[in-house]
Amino acid sequence: MDEDYEQNEAESESPTTQIFHRLRSEPSDAMDIGNLVQISIPYVPSQPWTTVTTNDEFVSHLIQLYFTWEAPVYDLVEKDLFLADMRAGDPETASYCSPLLVNAMLAAACLFSDREESFENDQDVKTYGGHFFKEAEKLMARGVKTTSITNMQALVTMHYFEAHRANDGVGLNYFGKAMDMYHELLANDLVSDDTAGTLELSWPCWKLWVARCFAALVLREPFALPPPHIPRPNIPEQVDLNDTWQPYPQLMRSRPLRRIELTRYTVDLALIVQEMTMYLYSKNATKPEPRGILALHSKFQKWHDDYMNSMKITGASIGPDFTLRIWYHAIEVHLFRGSISNSAQSSPENSRMITAALHSATTGARLQKTYYQLYGTKATLLLTYNAYQSSLYTLYFLDFKDYEEIFLEHVKTLYRLAKRREMSGFQLYTVGSVAKREGITLPDNAMEIFRALEPSRANFENRISRIPVPAASLRAPALRKFKDELLDSRATSAEPEGLENPGKGKAPTTDLFGEIDPVFGGLTEFYQNMMSLE
Repeated sequence: MDEDYEQNEAESESPTTQIFHRLRSEPSDAMDIGNLVQISIPYVPSQPWTTVTTNDEFVSHLIQLYFTWEAPVYDLVEKDLFLADMRAGDPETASYCSPLLVNAMLAAACLFSDREESFENDQDVKTYGGHFFKEAEKLMARGVKTTSITNMQALVTMHYFEAHRANDGVGLNYFGKAMDMYHELLANDLVSDDTAGTLELSWPCWKLWVARCFAALVLREPFALPPPHIPRPNIPEQVDLNDTWQPYPQLMRSRPLRRIELTRYTVDLALIVQEMTMYLYSKNATKPEPRGILALHSKFQKWHDDYMNSMKITGASIGPDFTLRIWYHAIEVHLFRGSISNSAQSSPENSRMITAALHSATTGARLQKTYYQLYGTKATLLLTYNAYQSSLYTLYFLDFKDYEEIFLEHVKTLYRLAKRREMSGFQLYTVGSVAKREGITLPDNAMEIFRALEPSRANFENRISRIPVPAASLRAPALRKFKDELLDSRATSAEPEGLENPGKGKAPTTDLFGEIDPVFGGLTEFYQNMMSLE
Protein backbone atom coordinates (compact mmCIF):
# COMPACT_ATOMS: atom_id res chain seq x y z
CA MET A 1 0.00 0.00 0.00
CA ASP A 2 1.15 3.57 -0.54
CA GLU A 3 3.10 5.31 2.17
CA ASP A 4 0.47 7.72 3.43
CA TYR A 5 -2.04 4.91 3.77
CA GLU A 6 0.39 2.80 5.79
CA GLN A 7 1.06 5.71 8.12
CA ASN A 8 -2.60 6.56 8.69
CA GLU A 9 -3.95 3.02 8.68
CA ALA A 10 -1.56 1.10 10.90
CA GLU A 11 -4.04 -1.72 11.26
CA SER A 12 -3.44 -2.69 7.63
CA GLU A 13 -0.07 -4.09 8.76
CA SER A 14 -1.60 -6.23 11.50
CA PRO A 15 -2.90 -9.80 11.28
CA THR A 16 -6.44 -10.14 9.99
CA THR A 17 -8.05 -10.75 13.35
CA GLN A 18 -6.31 -7.75 14.87
CA ILE A 19 -7.44 -5.60 11.97
CA PHE A 20 -11.07 -6.47 12.50
CA HIS A 21 -10.83 -6.18 16.28
CA ARG A 22 -9.55 -2.64 15.91
CA LEU A 23 -12.19 -1.89 13.32
CA ARG A 24 -14.85 -2.70 15.89
CA SER A 25 -13.26 -1.43 19.09
CA GLU A 26 -10.89 1.48 18.46
CA PRO A 27 -12.76 4.63 19.52
CA SER A 28 -10.96 7.10 17.26
CA ASP A 29 -8.55 7.57 14.37
CA ALA A 30 -6.74 10.43 15.99
CA MET A 31 -6.96 12.64 19.03
CA ASP A 32 -9.75 15.20 18.86
CA ILE A 33 -7.92 18.50 19.00
CA GLY A 34 -11.11 20.12 20.26
CA ASN A 35 -10.34 18.47 23.62
CA LEU A 36 -6.95 20.17 23.83
CA VAL A 37 -7.49 23.72 22.65
CA GLN A 38 -10.31 26.20 22.90
CA ILE A 39 -12.04 26.62 19.56
CA SER A 40 -14.84 29.15 19.43
CA ILE A 41 -18.18 27.46 18.67
CA PRO A 42 -21.76 28.63 19.08
CA TYR A 43 -23.07 27.86 22.57
CA VAL A 44 -26.36 26.00 22.90
CA PRO A 45 -27.94 24.51 26.04
CA SER A 46 -28.52 20.80 26.46
CA GLN A 47 -31.71 21.38 28.44
CA PRO A 48 -34.61 21.05 27.91
CA TRP A 49 -33.82 19.42 24.58
CA THR A 50 -32.31 16.06 25.55
CA THR A 51 -32.27 13.76 28.58
CA VAL A 52 -29.13 11.91 27.44
CA THR A 53 -26.69 14.49 28.81
CA THR A 54 -26.63 17.75 30.75
CA ASN A 55 -23.22 18.73 29.37
CA ASP A 56 -23.83 21.97 27.47
CA GLU A 57 -20.29 22.08 26.09
CA PHE A 58 -20.59 18.57 24.64
CA VAL A 59 -23.97 19.32 23.06
CA SER A 60 -22.55 22.54 21.59
CA HIS A 61 -19.64 20.51 20.23
CA LEU A 62 -21.99 18.05 18.52
CA ILE A 63 -24.23 20.74 17.06
CA GLN A 64 -21.16 22.43 15.56
CA LEU A 65 -20.04 19.08 14.10
CA TYR A 66 -23.47 18.58 12.57
CA PHE A 67 -23.47 21.93 10.81
CA THR A 68 -19.86 21.45 9.70
CA TRP A 69 -20.03 17.97 8.19
CA GLU A 70 -23.57 16.60 7.85
CA ALA A 71 -25.43 19.75 6.85
CA PRO A 72 -23.61 21.64 4.07
CA VAL A 73 -24.83 19.67 1.04
CA TYR A 74 -28.30 18.56 2.16
CA ASP A 75 -28.58 21.51 4.57
CA LEU A 76 -32.09 20.63 5.72
CA VAL A 77 -31.90 22.75 8.87
CA GLU A 78 -31.42 26.52 8.71
CA LYS A 79 -28.63 27.10 11.19
CA ASP A 80 -29.36 30.63 12.45
CA LEU A 81 -33.07 30.02 12.99
CA PHE A 82 -32.39 26.68 14.69
CA LEU A 83 -29.73 28.10 17.03
CA ALA A 84 -31.92 31.03 18.04
CA ASP A 85 -34.77 28.73 19.07
CA MET A 86 -32.47 26.26 20.80
CA ARG A 87 -30.88 29.00 22.87
CA ALA A 88 -34.30 30.35 23.83
CA GLY A 89 -34.92 27.00 25.51
CA ASP A 90 -38.69 26.83 25.10
CA PRO A 91 -39.96 23.84 23.08
CA GLU A 92 -43.54 25.11 23.37
CA THR A 93 -42.88 28.29 21.40
CA ALA A 94 -40.02 27.14 19.16
CA SER A 95 -40.73 26.92 15.42
CA TYR A 96 -37.34 25.74 14.19
CA CYS A 97 -36.12 23.51 17.03
CA SER A 98 -37.66 20.57 18.90
CA PRO A 99 -36.45 17.79 21.21
CA LEU A 100 -36.96 15.25 18.41
CA LEU A 101 -34.90 17.26 15.92
CA VAL A 102 -32.16 18.00 18.45
CA ASN A 103 -31.72 14.34 19.43
CA ALA A 104 -31.71 13.25 15.78
CA MET A 105 -29.04 15.84 14.98
CA LEU A 106 -26.95 14.89 18.02
CA ALA A 107 -27.09 11.22 17.01
CA ALA A 108 -25.94 12.07 13.48
CA ALA A 109 -23.17 14.35 14.77
CA CYS A 110 -21.69 11.60 16.94
CA LEU A 111 -20.44 9.96 13.73
CA PHE A 112 -17.93 12.80 13.44
CA SER A 113 -16.85 12.97 17.09
CA ASP A 114 -14.03 11.10 18.80
CA ARG A 115 -15.13 11.81 22.36
CA GLU A 116 -16.09 8.87 24.54
CA GLU A 117 -19.48 10.45 25.29
CA SER A 118 -20.33 10.11 21.59
CA PHE A 119 -20.62 6.33 21.87
CA GLU A 120 -23.33 4.36 23.58
CA ASN A 121 -20.61 1.79 24.29
CA ASP A 122 -17.19 3.42 24.29
CA GLN A 123 -15.60 0.05 23.46
CA ASP A 124 -17.47 -0.21 20.16
CA VAL A 125 -17.16 2.59 17.61
CA LYS A 126 -20.20 1.27 15.75
CA THR A 127 -22.40 2.46 18.66
CA TYR A 128 -21.83 6.15 17.92
CA GLY A 129 -24.93 8.22 18.63
CA GLY A 130 -27.01 5.23 19.68
CA HIS A 131 -28.08 6.82 22.97
CA PHE A 132 -29.32 9.99 21.27
CA PHE A 133 -31.03 8.00 18.54
CA LYS A 134 -32.91 5.91 21.12
CA GLU A 135 -34.10 9.15 22.70
CA ALA A 136 -35.37 10.29 19.30
CA GLU A 137 -37.15 6.96 18.82
CA LYS A 138 -38.81 7.32 22.23
CA LEU A 139 -40.06 10.76 21.30
CA MET A 140 -41.50 9.33 18.09
CA ALA A 141 -43.21 6.53 20.02
CA ARG A 142 -44.74 9.02 22.47
CA GLY A 143 -46.72 10.58 19.68
CA VAL A 144 -44.53 13.27 18.16
CA LYS A 145 -46.13 12.60 14.79
CA THR A 146 -47.84 15.88 13.97
CA THR A 147 -46.82 17.50 10.72
CA SER A 148 -44.25 20.24 11.19
CA ILE A 149 -41.03 21.44 9.63
CA THR A 150 -38.93 20.22 12.55
CA ASN A 151 -40.52 16.75 12.59
CA MET A 152 -39.96 16.46 8.83
CA GLN A 153 -36.32 17.47 9.24
CA ALA A 154 -35.84 15.06 12.15
CA LEU A 155 -37.23 12.11 10.19
CA VAL A 156 -34.85 12.69 7.28
CA THR A 157 -31.93 13.04 9.69
CA MET A 158 -32.93 9.73 11.29
CA HIS A 159 -33.02 8.18 7.82
CA TYR A 160 -29.40 9.15 7.14
CA PHE A 161 -28.33 7.92 10.57
CA GLU A 162 -29.84 4.50 9.87
CA ALA A 163 -28.35 4.45 6.36
CA HIS A 164 -24.84 4.84 7.81
CA ARG A 165 -25.62 1.89 10.10
CA ALA A 166 -26.80 -0.14 7.06
CA ASN A 167 -30.34 -0.20 8.44
CA ASP A 168 -31.47 1.43 5.22
CA GLY A 169 -34.79 -0.43 5.13
CA VAL A 170 -35.79 1.10 8.47
CA GLY A 171 -34.33 4.43 7.42
CA LEU A 172 -36.48 4.53 4.30
CA ASN A 173 -39.57 4.25 6.50
CA TYR A 174 -38.49 7.46 8.23
CA PHE A 175 -37.94 9.09 4.84
CA GLY A 176 -41.40 7.97 3.74
CA LYS A 177 -43.01 9.60 6.78
CA ALA A 178 -41.01 12.76 6.11
CA MET A 179 -42.30 12.85 2.54
CA ASP A 180 -45.88 12.52 3.82
CA MET A 181 -45.28 15.61 5.95
CA TYR A 182 -43.69 17.36 2.96
CA HIS A 183 -46.84 16.84 0.91
CA GLU A 184 -49.09 17.99 3.75
CA LEU A 185 -47.06 21.14 4.38
CA LEU A 186 -47.13 22.07 0.70
CA ALA A 187 -50.86 21.29 0.44
CA ASN A 188 -51.59 23.59 3.38
CA ASP A 189 -49.49 26.29 1.76
CA LEU A 190 -51.59 26.14 -1.43
CA VAL A 191 -54.71 27.21 0.47
CA SER A 192 -52.90 29.80 2.57
CA ASP A 193 -52.28 33.48 1.84
CA ASP A 194 -49.38 33.61 4.28
CA THR A 195 -46.41 34.84 2.22
CA ALA A 196 -44.09 34.58 5.20
CA GLY A 197 -45.13 30.97 5.69
CA THR A 198 -44.31 30.19 2.06
CA LEU A 199 -40.81 31.62 2.45
CA GLU A 200 -40.42 29.64 5.67
CA LEU A 201 -41.14 26.42 3.77
CA SER A 202 -38.90 27.22 0.83
CA TRP A 203 -35.57 26.11 2.24
CA PRO A 204 -36.54 22.83 3.97
CA CYS A 205 -38.94 21.69 1.22
CA TRP A 206 -36.55 22.30 -1.66
CA LYS A 207 -33.76 20.63 0.29
CA LEU A 208 -35.93 17.63 1.11
CA TRP A 209 -36.93 17.28 -2.55
CA VAL A 210 -33.24 17.26 -3.52
CA ALA A 211 -32.42 14.65 -0.87
CA ARG A 212 -35.24 12.36 -2.05
CA CYS A 213 -34.14 12.77 -5.67
CA PHE A 214 -30.60 11.69 -4.83
CA ALA A 215 -31.97 8.77 -2.81
CA ALA A 216 -33.96 7.63 -5.86
CA LEU A 217 -30.74 7.47 -7.86
CA VAL A 218 -29.05 5.27 -5.25
CA LEU A 219 -32.16 3.06 -5.04
CA ARG A 220 -32.30 2.86 -8.87
CA GLU A 221 -35.93 3.94 -9.04
CA PRO A 222 -37.73 6.64 -11.06
CA PHE A 223 -38.29 9.93 -9.26
CA ALA A 224 -41.37 11.54 -10.78
CA LEU A 225 -42.26 13.95 -7.97
CA PRO A 226 -42.34 17.52 -9.35
CA PRO A 227 -40.20 20.13 -7.58
CA PRO A 228 -41.93 22.18 -4.86
CA HIS A 229 -44.40 24.74 -6.19
CA ILE A 230 -42.92 27.39 -3.91
CA PRO A 231 -40.00 29.64 -4.96
CA ARG A 232 -36.45 28.48 -4.47
CA PRO A 233 -34.50 29.96 -1.52
CA ASN A 234 -33.60 33.57 -2.25
CA ILE A 235 -30.09 34.33 -3.47
CA PRO A 236 -28.81 37.56 -1.90
CA GLU A 237 -27.26 40.22 -4.10
CA GLN A 238 -24.11 40.31 -1.98
CA VAL A 239 -22.09 37.50 -0.46
CA ASP A 240 -22.25 37.30 3.32
CA LEU A 241 -18.59 37.57 4.32
CA ASN A 242 -19.43 36.19 7.76
CA ASP A 243 -20.78 32.98 6.23
CA THR A 244 -17.65 30.83 6.38
CA TRP A 245 -16.75 27.18 6.77
CA GLN A 246 -14.05 25.70 8.98
CA PRO A 247 -13.36 21.96 9.31
CA TYR A 248 -14.17 21.89 13.03
CA PRO A 249 -12.54 20.70 15.25
CA GLN A 250 -9.38 20.95 13.15
CA LEU A 251 -7.15 24.01 13.44
CA MET A 252 -7.52 25.13 9.85
CA ARG A 253 -8.34 28.50 8.42
CA SER A 254 -11.97 29.31 7.71
CA ARG A 255 -13.05 30.03 4.14
CA PRO A 256 -16.16 31.46 2.43
CA LEU A 257 -18.97 28.91 2.42
CA ARG A 258 -20.96 30.11 -0.64
CA ARG A 259 -24.01 28.54 0.99
CA ILE A 260 -26.62 29.92 -1.38
CA GLU A 261 -24.52 29.22 -4.46
CA LEU A 262 -23.98 25.68 -3.23
CA THR A 263 -27.73 25.30 -2.80
CA ARG A 264 -28.47 26.62 -6.28
CA TYR A 265 -26.05 24.24 -7.96
CA THR A 266 -27.25 21.32 -5.83
CA VAL A 267 -30.83 21.95 -6.95
CA ASP A 268 -29.74 22.27 -10.59
CA LEU A 269 -27.87 18.98 -10.31
CA ALA A 270 -30.91 17.28 -8.77
CA LEU A 271 -33.09 18.39 -11.69
CA ILE A 272 -30.78 16.55 -14.11
CA VAL A 273 -30.61 13.54 -11.78
CA GLN A 274 -34.42 13.40 -11.81
CA GLU A 275 -34.38 13.29 -15.61
CA MET A 276 -31.76 10.55 -15.41
CA THR A 277 -33.83 8.39 -13.05
CA MET A 278 -36.87 8.68 -15.28
CA TYR A 279 -34.87 7.74 -18.38
CA LEU A 280 -33.13 4.77 -16.78
CA TYR A 281 -35.77 3.34 -14.46
CA SER A 282 -39.26 4.45 -15.48
CA LYS A 283 -41.50 1.50 -16.40
CA ASN A 284 -42.98 3.46 -19.28
CA ALA A 285 -39.62 4.49 -20.71
CA THR A 286 -38.01 2.81 -23.68
CA LYS A 287 -34.89 0.75 -23.14
CA PRO A 288 -31.99 3.15 -22.43
CA GLU A 289 -29.78 3.66 -25.46
CA PRO A 290 -26.17 4.90 -25.54
CA ARG A 291 -27.29 8.02 -27.40
CA GLY A 292 -29.76 8.96 -24.66
CA ILE A 293 -27.22 8.29 -21.92
CA LEU A 294 -24.61 10.44 -23.66
CA ALA A 295 -27.19 13.22 -23.98
CA LEU A 296 -27.62 13.14 -20.19
CA HIS A 297 -23.84 13.09 -19.85
CA SER A 298 -23.66 16.33 -21.84
CA LYS A 299 -26.11 17.97 -19.43
CA PHE A 300 -24.07 16.83 -16.44
CA GLN A 301 -20.89 18.10 -18.08
CA LYS A 302 -22.47 21.50 -18.68
CA TRP A 303 -23.52 21.63 -15.02
CA HIS A 304 -19.99 20.66 -13.95
CA ASP A 305 -18.34 23.29 -16.14
CA ASP A 306 -20.63 26.01 -14.76
CA TYR A 307 -20.01 24.88 -11.20
CA MET A 308 -16.24 24.82 -11.65
CA ASN A 309 -16.32 28.31 -13.16
CA SER A 310 -18.31 29.58 -10.19
CA MET A 311 -15.67 28.17 -7.85
CA LYS A 312 -12.90 29.94 -9.74
CA ILE A 313 -14.74 33.24 -9.46
CA THR A 314 -15.36 33.01 -5.71
CA GLY A 315 -12.18 31.17 -4.83
CA ALA A 316 -13.98 28.54 -2.75
CA SER A 317 -12.11 25.36 -1.91
CA ILE A 318 -13.66 23.70 1.12
CA GLY A 319 -15.17 20.44 2.32
CA PRO A 320 -18.71 21.01 0.98
CA ASP A 321 -17.33 21.84 -2.47
CA PHE A 322 -15.23 18.68 -2.39
CA THR A 323 -18.33 16.70 -1.47
CA LEU A 324 -20.46 18.05 -4.30
CA ARG A 325 -17.70 17.50 -6.86
CA ILE A 326 -17.17 13.93 -5.69
CA TRP A 327 -20.93 13.32 -5.81
CA TYR A 328 -21.00 14.56 -9.41
CA HIS A 329 -18.42 11.93 -10.37
CA ALA A 330 -20.40 9.25 -8.52
CA ILE A 331 -23.44 10.17 -10.62
CA GLU A 332 -21.41 9.92 -13.82
CA VAL A 333 -20.10 6.45 -12.96
CA HIS A 334 -23.64 5.39 -12.04
CA LEU A 335 -24.90 6.72 -15.38
CA PHE A 336 -22.34 4.67 -17.30
CA ARG A 337 -22.70 1.38 -15.39
CA GLY A 338 -24.63 -0.05 -18.32
CA SER A 339 -21.64 0.36 -20.62
CA ILE A 340 -20.17 -2.86 -19.20
CA SER A 341 -23.43 -4.74 -18.66
CA ASN A 342 -23.93 -8.23 -20.05
CA SER A 343 -25.83 -6.88 -23.05
CA ALA A 344 -23.54 -3.93 -23.89
CA GLN A 345 -22.42 -4.34 -27.48
CA SER A 346 -19.20 -3.03 -28.96
CA SER A 347 -19.78 0.45 -30.40
CA PRO A 348 -18.12 3.87 -30.48
CA GLU A 349 -20.80 5.14 -28.09
CA ASN A 350 -20.12 2.44 -25.50
CA SER A 351 -16.37 3.02 -25.79
CA ARG A 352 -16.96 6.70 -25.15
CA MET A 353 -19.07 5.88 -22.09
CA ILE A 354 -16.41 3.56 -20.69
CA THR A 355 -13.76 6.24 -21.19
CA ALA A 356 -15.94 8.84 -19.44
CA ALA A 357 -16.68 6.48 -16.52
CA LEU A 358 -13.00 5.72 -16.02
CA HIS A 359 -12.23 9.43 -16.10
CA SER A 360 -14.81 10.09 -13.37
CA ALA A 361 -13.56 7.16 -11.29
CA THR A 362 -10.03 8.54 -11.58
CA THR A 363 -10.96 12.13 -10.74
CA GLY A 364 -13.15 10.95 -7.87
CA ALA A 365 -10.24 8.93 -6.45
CA ARG A 366 -7.96 11.96 -6.58
CA LEU A 367 -10.51 14.18 -4.86
CA GLN A 368 -11.21 11.53 -2.21
CA LYS A 369 -7.51 11.16 -1.50
CA THR A 370 -7.14 14.90 -1.03
CA TYR A 371 -10.29 15.03 1.11
CA TYR A 372 -8.87 12.31 3.36
CA GLN A 373 -5.53 14.11 3.66
CA LEU A 374 -7.36 17.25 4.73
CA TYR A 375 -10.30 16.04 6.79
CA GLY A 376 -9.82 12.36 7.58
CA THR A 377 -12.94 10.18 7.59
CA LYS A 378 -15.45 12.95 8.29
CA ALA A 379 -17.45 12.09 5.20
CA THR A 380 -21.11 11.86 4.23
CA LEU A 381 -23.01 9.14 2.38
CA LEU A 382 -22.25 10.88 -0.91
CA LEU A 383 -18.54 10.06 -0.62
CA THR A 384 -19.31 6.51 0.42
CA TYR A 385 -21.45 5.99 -2.65
CA ASN A 386 -18.77 7.36 -4.96
CA ALA A 387 -16.16 4.95 -3.63
CA TYR A 388 -18.63 2.08 -3.94
CA GLN A 389 -19.68 2.80 -7.52
CA SER A 390 -16.13 3.47 -8.70
CA SER A 391 -14.80 0.32 -7.01
CA LEU A 392 -17.40 -1.79 -8.80
CA TYR A 393 -16.53 -0.19 -12.13
CA THR A 394 -12.72 -0.20 -11.98
CA LEU A 395 -12.85 -3.78 -10.69
CA TYR A 396 -13.16 -4.82 -14.34
CA PHE A 397 -9.94 -3.03 -15.32
CA LEU A 398 -7.45 -4.45 -12.82
CA ASP A 399 -5.29 -5.84 -15.62
CA PHE A 400 -4.18 -2.24 -16.19
CA LYS A 401 -1.78 -1.07 -13.49
CA ASP A 402 -3.03 2.53 -13.46
CA TYR A 403 -6.66 1.51 -13.05
CA GLU A 404 -5.62 -0.94 -10.35
CA GLU A 405 -4.32 2.04 -8.40
CA ILE A 406 -7.61 3.86 -8.86
CA PHE A 407 -9.49 0.76 -7.67
CA LEU A 408 -7.27 0.51 -4.59
CA GLU A 409 -7.84 4.15 -3.68
CA HIS A 410 -11.60 3.64 -3.70
CA VAL A 411 -11.29 0.41 -1.71
CA LYS A 412 -9.14 2.20 0.86
CA THR A 413 -11.76 4.91 1.17
CA LEU A 414 -14.48 2.36 1.91
CA TYR A 415 -12.18 0.60 4.38
CA ARG A 416 -11.47 3.82 6.28
CA LEU A 417 -15.15 4.71 6.42
CA ALA A 418 -16.15 1.17 7.44
CA LYS A 419 -14.60 1.65 10.87
CA ARG A 420 -17.78 3.37 11.99
CA ARG A 421 -20.14 2.99 9.06
CA GLU A 422 -21.66 -0.44 8.65
CA MET A 423 -22.91 0.61 5.21
CA SER A 424 -19.36 1.19 3.95
CA GLY A 425 -18.33 -2.24 5.21
CA PHE A 426 -21.23 -3.85 3.39
CA GLN A 427 -20.40 -1.96 0.20
CA LEU A 428 -16.81 -3.11 0.44
CA TYR A 429 -17.90 -6.70 0.99
CA THR A 430 -20.15 -6.43 -2.07
CA VAL A 431 -17.18 -5.42 -4.23
CA GLY A 432 -15.27 -8.48 -3.01
CA SER A 433 -18.26 -10.73 -3.69
CA VAL A 434 -18.60 -9.43 -7.25
CA ALA A 435 -14.89 -10.04 -7.82
CA LYS A 436 -15.31 -13.63 -6.62
CA ARG A 437 -18.38 -14.14 -8.81
CA GLU A 438 -16.55 -12.83 -11.87
CA GLY A 439 -13.35 -14.76 -11.16
CA ILE A 440 -11.34 -11.53 -10.89
CA THR A 441 -8.04 -11.83 -9.04
CA LEU A 442 -7.63 -8.97 -6.58
CA PRO A 443 -4.29 -7.34 -5.73
CA ASP A 444 -2.64 -8.67 -2.58
CA ASN A 445 -3.01 -5.41 -0.65
CA ALA A 446 -6.71 -5.33 -1.53
CA MET A 447 -7.13 -8.94 -0.41
CA GLU A 448 -5.74 -8.03 3.01
CA ILE A 449 -8.50 -5.47 3.40
CA PHE A 450 -11.24 -7.82 2.22
CA ARG A 451 -10.07 -10.55 4.62
CA ALA A 452 -10.65 -8.13 7.49
CA LEU A 453 -14.38 -8.28 6.70
CA GLU A 454 -14.68 -12.04 7.23
CA PRO A 455 -16.08 -11.77 10.80
CA SER A 456 -19.15 -9.99 9.38
CA ARG A 457 -19.54 -12.34 6.45
CA ALA A 458 -22.80 -13.96 7.58
CA ASN A 459 -24.50 -10.62 8.13
CA PHE A 460 -23.26 -9.22 4.82
CA GLU A 461 -24.25 -12.36 2.88
CA ASN A 462 -27.78 -12.09 4.23
CA ARG A 463 -27.99 -8.50 3.04
CA ILE A 464 -26.47 -9.26 -0.38
CA SER A 465 -29.18 -11.86 -1.00
CA ARG A 466 -31.81 -9.13 -0.64
CA ILE A 467 -30.10 -6.21 -2.40
CA PRO A 468 -29.38 -6.52 -6.13
CA VAL A 469 -25.94 -5.58 -7.41
CA PRO A 470 -25.84 -3.80 -10.80
CA ALA A 471 -25.20 -6.36 -13.52
CA ALA A 472 -21.84 -6.27 -15.26
CA SER A 473 -19.72 -8.95 -16.83
CA LEU A 474 -16.21 -9.58 -18.05
CA ARG A 475 -17.93 -11.17 -21.03
CA ALA A 476 -19.65 -7.94 -22.08
CA PRO A 477 -18.74 -7.37 -25.77
CA ALA A 478 -18.23 -3.64 -25.24
CA LEU A 479 -15.86 -4.27 -22.33
CA ARG A 480 -13.81 -6.89 -24.16
CA LYS A 481 -13.47 -4.69 -27.25
CA PHE A 482 -12.46 -1.63 -25.25
CA LYS A 483 -9.82 -3.51 -23.27
CA ASP A 484 -8.41 -5.16 -26.40
CA GLU A 485 -8.07 -1.78 -28.10
CA LEU A 486 -6.48 -0.26 -25.00
CA LEU A 487 -4.00 -3.12 -24.73
CA ASP A 488 -3.16 -2.85 -28.42
CA SER A 489 -2.63 0.90 -28.26
CA ARG A 490 -0.28 0.55 -25.30
CA ALA A 491 1.59 -2.39 -26.73
CA THR A 492 2.18 -0.77 -30.12
CA SER A 493 2.69 2.83 -29.03
CA ALA A 494 6.37 3.68 -29.07
CA GLU A 495 5.96 7.39 -29.61
CA PRO A 496 8.21 9.56 -27.43
CA GLU A 497 6.53 11.65 -24.77
CA GLY A 498 5.42 15.06 -25.95
CA LEU A 499 4.39 14.15 -29.51
CA GLU A 500 1.02 15.24 -30.79
CA ASN A 501 -1.73 12.64 -30.81
CA PRO A 502 0.00 10.24 -28.40
CA GLY A 503 -2.50 7.50 -29.19
CA LYS A 504 -5.95 6.59 -28.00
CA GLY A 505 -6.56 4.86 -24.73
CA LYS A 506 -3.99 6.77 -22.71
CA ALA A 507 -4.60 6.04 -19.04
CA PRO A 508 -5.00 8.74 -16.41
CA THR A 509 -2.05 9.80 -14.35
CA THR A 510 -1.23 7.57 -11.40
CA ASP A 511 0.20 10.42 -9.32
CA LEU A 512 -3.15 11.08 -7.67
CA PHE A 513 -2.01 13.57 -5.08
CA GLY A 514 0.42 15.43 -7.34
CA GLU A 515 -2.02 16.12 -10.16
CA ILE A 516 -2.91 19.73 -10.94
CA ASP A 517 -6.52 20.51 -10.10
CA PRO A 518 -8.36 23.10 -12.23
CA VAL A 519 -9.58 24.94 -9.13
CA PHE A 520 -7.06 24.18 -6.41
CA GLY A 521 -3.90 24.13 -8.55
CA GLY A 522 -1.18 21.88 -7.17
CA LEU A 523 -2.91 19.78 -4.52
CA THR A 524 0.19 19.41 -2.37
CA GLU A 525 0.52 23.19 -2.19
CA PHE A 526 -3.22 23.52 -1.56
CA TYR A 527 -3.00 21.02 1.30
CA GLN A 528 -0.16 22.99 2.90
CA ASN A 529 -2.09 26.26 2.56
CA MET A 530 -5.18 24.74 4.17
CA MET A 531 -3.12 23.57 7.13
CA SER A 532 -1.79 27.07 7.83
CA LEU A 533 -3.72 29.32 10.18
CA GLU A 534 -4.63 32.89 9.35
